[in-house]
Amino acid sequence: MGRFISEDPIGFAGRDLNSYGYVGNNPTNYRDPSGLERLNYVLKPGKPAPPIRTNPVPDIWVYAEGGGGAQAIWGANGAGGLITNLKTGETCSYVKICGRFGAGYIGEAGLKVGGSIFGPHCGKNVGGWQGGVVAELSSPEGGGSIGVGYGGGWGGGIGVGPNVGLGFSVSGEGCRQKIVKCWKTPCECK
Repeated sequence: MGRFISEDPIGFAGRDLNSYGYVGNNPTNYRDPSGLERLNYVLKPGKPAPPIRTNPVPDIWVYAEGGGGAQAIWGANGAGGLITNLKTGETCSYVKICGRFGAGYIGEAGLKVGGSIFGPHCGKNVGGWQGGVVAELSSPEGGGSIGVGYGGGWGGGIGVGPNVGLGFSVSGEGCRQKIVKCWKTPCECK
């Protein structure tokens, strides 16, 4: 009995204890051209259907951004940066502007790094309208934020980084994020 030469590039994240397995040991019904996710090809008479994503591994996005804003019950902030999908390697540049309403007073500017899970698979879907709830703390020593929301898919994230400013807020937030350019875009996202 033979086996594949190389291990699964996503390791045990594919939820298979056999790191040399291929598509759950079912190559008749599934394909994995990228080595990163199992695709189920549904065939219809005369015309094949597009692949259906069946991989349970979530798309994890990490970001680095610079921005700033202010809030005194009502507020606004803006930012720009880079976001990368750790599963596919796609990286996109973006800009965003947000409006806030909630409890707190805050004024800040700085850098932030963070991430979110269960985001959309394709970078082009990371942009658009987003909404959620965010809690933020800012001090001269640094700051942080945590939030949950919807924007092309449900997600949650946490960000930390150096900044200048002071305050605390818990707010509802609505943002418009524009994807400027993406690199290493997977074929299924073009």
